[in-house]
Order: sequence, then C-alpha cells, then structure tokens
Amino acid sequence: MFGRLWTSYNAALEKNPMLIKAMTSLTGFTLGDILAQKFVMPDEEKGYDLMRTVRLGSFGFLIHGPTGHYFYSWLDKQIPGTAMKTVATKVAIDQLLWNPCFGVMFFSYLGLAEGKSFADIQTKIKNDLSTAVVGSWTVWIPAHFVNFRFVPSSQRLVCNLGGRGREGGKGGMICLFCCCCVEENGEKFVSLVLLFAPFLD
Repeated sequence: MFGRLWTSYNAALEKNPMLIKAMTSLTGFTLGDILAQKFVMPDEEKGYDLMRTVRLGSFGFLIHGPTGHYFYSWLDKQIPGTAMKTVATKVAIDQLLWNPCFGVMFFSYLGLAEGKSFADIQTKIKNDLSTAVVGSWTVWIPAHFVNFRFVPSSQRLVCNLGGRGREGGKGGMICLFCCCCVEENGEKFVSLVLLFAPFLD
C-alpha cells in the first residue's frame, strides 16, 4: 500500500514538481501545527486555534514549497554531488544564507496574516531572527547533512518540513517520521522530518 502511494507521489512529483512540493509543504506544516496544538503542547485555556493552523498551512503552500523548490534545485545544480566536502558546503549555504532568508519570510508572512503592522514585523525580526536561526542549528545541521548526503534532490522538501507556533513551551520530541518540537525564544517549532531529530529542552 505504502509502496504504491510512494510511487504515485514520485510520479506526480516528476510531472508537476512545484505544485506537489507546495502541497507537500502544506501537509507538513498543517500536520506539524496540529501535533503541536493537540499533543505536544496543548493550551487547555485557549483550546485549538484553527486559524493558526490555516496560517501555517498556507505559508507552507504559498512560500515554503515554491521557494524551497527553486532554492534546492538551484543549489544542487550549482554544487552537484554527495561528497563530504560538497555536503558540508551545501549545509553551510543552507544554514548561513537560506535559513535567515526563510526566517524573514516566515515572520513576515505570519505577521501580515495576523494583521500586524510593518513596524511590528520589523521589530519581531530584529528581536527573534538571530535566536531562531542559531537555535535551529542543533536540529537542522545534522538533518540537512543526511538530507544532502542521501536524499534525492526532488525529495528534499519531503525531508524538510516544519510548522511553527507562537505559544511558548518546553522542548520535546515525538515521532511521526520523527517530529521534533523545540522552543526558541518563546517560539514553538514543530518539524516533521524523515530523519532523527534530538530531544531539546
């Protein structure tokens, strides 16, 4: 059953890569936030926030999927291969250049979706971006090492999905192909990855 689904997914991915990657990101961000709100760090007072899930899912579909498609395709074309030096170079570019760009897009999109002003969004980025980027290295440096070393280019986004919430909480990890949740400066990060992700407090 899973084999047939995986074959169908890859056939659709080859036929229409950007749309399928956008749908994959939509699914990953949606599931990540549902897991965060329902099981990892539920808020008993506020309850489940459907609109938060909608905002994160739409970010995956509109921003993460399409930009990830173009960025990783470009990166693999510019630096082909899976040698250790090549993989290390890709990880460095991804984490030092793409990760901050992704963070700016993430904070900006969610801020606009929540109706915040440009000044508020700018303050959010100034205060939280560096902490979010540096904090994520514990998870994403080893995850992307495996991703660039062993995963085909067309499937990069399957192994690089995440959802972020705005509620604070403690770190932890549950498994759905490995789903890790970490807190960075009050931001709750839930990431679905087909890789091992460590437990973080």
